[in-house]
Amino acid sequence: MPRDGNPMRAIALTLLLTTAGLAQAAMYKWVDEDGNVHYGQRPPAGRPYERMRPAPRPSTPPEQADTRLEQLRRQIEEAGRAREEADRKAASQQAEAARRRQNCAIARRNLANLEMGGRKKLVGPDGVAYFPTPEEIEAKKAAARKAIEENCE
Repeated sequence: MPRDGNPMRAIALTLLLTTAGLAQAAMYKWVDEDGNVHYGQRPPAGRPYERMRPAPRPSTPPEQADTRLEQLRRQIEEAGRAREEADRKAASQQAEAARRRQNCAIARRNLANLEMGGRKKLVGPDGVAYFPTPEEIEAKKAAARKAIEENCE
């Protein structure tokens, strides 16, 4: 090693060589007599062992990996938004189905009441009770049948 009088340079070079050797240190795996798995940098004496291979280096550069990671994050967020929208749509459809079932029951009840014999007494929009004409009863029956057709399955 050349001597240039700089001790920091010599220390840095020694550390570099030492850590480079540690990074390439071999790893071994073995099982003891109790069945426990062990790992170490030196193989065990008198016991079978397996030399571990170092993990492969990443196949893509860090910049590409960061870009891909960001793409995956966006896809996950979009999938979450789509799932939320699908949940909202399903809830809306369930509410609509419940509303239709309720309207169906009301329309059937109204039609049954209108088809019963006897004189009918209805309440108008102003809250006043009145006796409808036969034409009004037939119009209300037609409206109830139409509501049944629209709301009942």
